[in-house]
Amino acid sequence: MVGNASLPVSFVDSAGAAPTPVGNPRGTLESIRAAADPGIKLDLTVTRPQLTIGRDLLDFSVSSQRDGYLYLLHVASDGKFYVLFPNKLDSNNYLKAGSTQRFPRPAWGIQAQGPAGTSYVMAYLSETPKAFTKDLLVEGPFASGIANSDTTRTLGVVALTGRFGASAVAAIQEVK
Repeated sequence: MVGNASLPVSFVDSAGAAPTPVGNPRGTLESIRAAADPGIKLDLTVTRPQLTIGRDLLDFSVSSQRDGYLYLLHVASDGKFYVLFPNKLDSNNYLKAGSTQRFPRPAWGIQAQGPAGTSYVMAYLSETPKAFTKDLLVEGPFASGIANSDTTRTLGVVALTGRFGASAVAAIQEVK
């Protein structure tokens, strides 16, 4: 086997056993980041690192000195994985070198939903399009999945194929 040894691996048996819950979904983002090409620098800047549930909107920017396809991966405070961008409302995810993009864009927003705790967001830039939403549930504008071995494996397989860059994993506190 080759790849990142810290990403969880699961095997499906013939009986179709249920996926195993992932205790640290942030670790999945950190593992993807650790495998990124350091030559593809990607910056993610969170405007407000603390959001009030039911009131405040997530607000951040992403910049890169390289062209590529941008993806925003998110772990909510409830532990669910989300692909925030591209999404059903905004699918043009090609980023030009030297540009800075502000998120969310005018067509969509993300309000802090809780529960109280920490959520995480990471920007991912690839030279080729990726299928992060494969096998995820799409309800509303965003694809999501429960933090389990199946979702982690799918994200890892998609992310670790080809050359890519990743930002630091930004923490956002959600408070009441």
